[in-house]
Amino acid sequence: MFPNIKKIINEINLLKNDKEKYIYIIDLSNILPIKKKNIRNKHNIIKGCQNNVWIKIKKKNKKIYINGDSDSLIIKGFLVLIISLLYKKKIKYINNININNILNKINILKKITYTRSIGIQTIIKNIKKKINK
Repeated sequence: MFPNIKKIINEINLLKNDKEKYIYIIDLSNILPIKKKNIRNKHNIIKGCQNNVWIKIKKKNKKIYINGDSDSLIIKGFLVLIISLLYKKKIKYINNININNILNKINILKKITYTRSIGIQTIIKNIKKKINK
């Protein structure tokens, strides 16, 4: 369902400039399943983001299944990156992984706007908070 995070990072790092990386991340937004009715509701909204972001989390057999949506294509692309990293992983793994270190490997987090960067951090914090409920 979601692509391998290592493959995504390798493909992004082959791109020549930031504009190409942005386009690639926006293109990733097409991977998110179109089930907006199941995701876009008050229980799944992430507060503290500039754009609307919804994260739906299911726990099954000690693994986490995540889906999400946003009204921003770039944020949807970053959601695909985050979900690809965490999908079907165990809670302990997710709690211990430093998602920022992995996202920094694509060398674009420093180049997006401050508010988008804060939004991505808010998404990561909320995912970790939700899985530990």
